[in-house]
Amino acid sequence: MQSTAQIETSSYAEEAESQVAEYIVNKRYHHRMAIHVEDRSDREVGAKLFRGLGDGTRLAILQILASGEHRVADLVEALGSSQSNVSAHLACLKRCGLVEDRPEGRAVFYKIASNRVFPLLEAAELLLADVGQQVDLCPVHAPGGNGA
Repeated sequence: MQSTAQIETSSYAEEAESQVAEYIVNKRYHHRMAIHVEDRSDREVGAKLFRGLGDGTRLAILQILASGEHRVADLVEALGSSQSNVSAHLACLKRCGLVEDRPEGRAVFYKIASNRVFPLLEAAELLLADVGQQVDLCPVHAPGGNGA
């Protein structure tokens, strides 16, 4: 039997796939973008969003939080990382508006701040299914690459 979190995540995944298909079929993606090519500040904000998502630990945190609220200690255990490292990544995600916290006694619970994160993550997974090998082999983003 699926948990409520799995059902919600599954429905977000289905919605994301449907939205991606709609954009492709109708070639409307560029019309719905909040990031306008002509506006440098829009592009910079968009790039900042992707830099905020551009770390494996932060992506893992979002994947864990997709199942619901978790304490820092839960995330530390699930990730096998230090408390200070997880807290630093949570702070980054919080500053970007991707997660929010809820103090309860001495514990702090974190959750994903907007349900719009789910379709974004699902779209990334769909894209990686198509181009993941090329991304993995990209010399620009390899350790020691030029980062262009």
